[in-house]
Amino acid sequence: MISANNVISLLVILFVQILAAECTTKYKTATSKEESPTLVLKNDSPTILGASTTFYAALILPDGHVVEEDNYLYMWKEDIPRKKRKWQHANVYTNLTEKYNDRRYDIGSHKMKVDVFKYAGKVASADTSFEITEYINGGLAAVQKNVSSSKPRSFATNQEIEFIAEIYDPSQYFRDANLSFTWDFGNRISKNTTQKHTVHSYGEAAIYKVKVNLTALVPYQDYGSFDVKTGQFEQTIRLMDPITDFTINGRSEVTLGQRSNYTLTCNGSLPIMLCWYFRADSGCEISLNESVSDVCQEITLLDDCRYDVELDFNTTGQHCFGIRAYSDISEDVTLLDISVKDVPAPPSPAVTVSLTSLAVLTTLGGIIVAAFAFHQIVRARRLQPVEVADFDFRERTNSNTTYRSNLPSVVCFSAPTEKVKRPLKRSLC
Repeated sequence: MISANNVISLLVILFVQILAAECTTKYKTATSKEESPTLVLKNDSPTILGASTTFYAALILPDGHVVEEDNYLYMWKEDIPRKKRKWQHANVYTNLTEKYNDRRYDIGSHKMKVDVFKYAGKVASADTSFEITEYINGGLAAVQKNVSSSKPRSFATNQEIEFIAEIYDPSQYFRDANLSFTWDFGNRISKNTTQKHTVHSYGEAAIYKVKVNLTALVPYQDYGSFDVKTGQFEQTIRLMDPITDFTINGRSEVTLGQRSNYTLTCNGSLPIMLCWYFRADSGCEISLNESVSDVCQEITLLDDCRYDVELDFNTTGQHCFGIRAYSDISEDVTLLDISVKDVPAPPSPAVTVSLTSLAVLTTLGGIIVAAFAFHQIVRARRLQPVEVADFDFRERTNSNTTYRSNLPSVVCFSAPTEKVKRPLKRSLC
């Protein structure tokens, strides 16, 4: 007969064997090449000396799914002298935050290595590079409102640009710091502020290098003093004149079959791209924002904002000539409504002959009238009387006085009306 103690012993042995088999299965699953997880390791550096860096770890399967939640052992090891290993029990996600304030060893590029263990076996391993800096980390951003810039760091002249000093501080090291900024806009103009942003505008199209120098007084919580941190951010920007005075010069009324020239002109910084199209039987209410790639003719202007287009008109009616000009910082559109009329019919031969005869008769009548008028003028001049003065210089005497008369005696003559010469009749007038 089997005793109770024997039964209990058998049950315990069976339970231990089942547990051992389950543990072995889990270990093989975790360490097999097909199901072996990958350790993804990241950090939030660069970090300024005195601040903290946080490292993030996650176990990921080859298909991208996260490993089932379980307990793992993480070992963190840095390649910095005097830094010790750190052990951590965690799930599939974990992180570690380290502070770096040793100027002798910490400044520079380093590596953090992590090994993950389970059931006394290593299941994953990875490393990540991080950097500890002596100066403030960050960058300089520039923003211009109401300007559609197609390229970064390209801006329009005569419009304000907002410059922003962006300090990279994931550990909030500068949260209580006193900050000051010295701005150099690259055009011999500078200013000082206590704010991390300022505005400036440029009147001339050119390339400028903008710089900002930062000074931060970081308070020590325990000593009542400050740690001075500095940094410099810079950015090169390009200022361009926006497109203005964009016009089409040419005839708005043409005849069927006529060839006309049109000149496109504008002002603005080059290069400027043109996209023009011509549509028949359509008014100029069409928006150039719609897709016109099938008929759009693209031209790039490099030397001058001027372009000549020659158009042939083969259909009557209203036509739309549209052009879109755009650069890195602006765009403009202009439209011209063109009316194409049919060629007028030529006059009939009978009408042509009548018009010609009328013109000839009118010309002859004018000649006759002019000749008659000239004849009358000449005749009138011949009939005009001619006055001749007859001066008498003889001495006259009377009983008491002798004197010379200075009063002329007038003799009147009439021009002859016949060709036969006749003596002039002298008469007193």
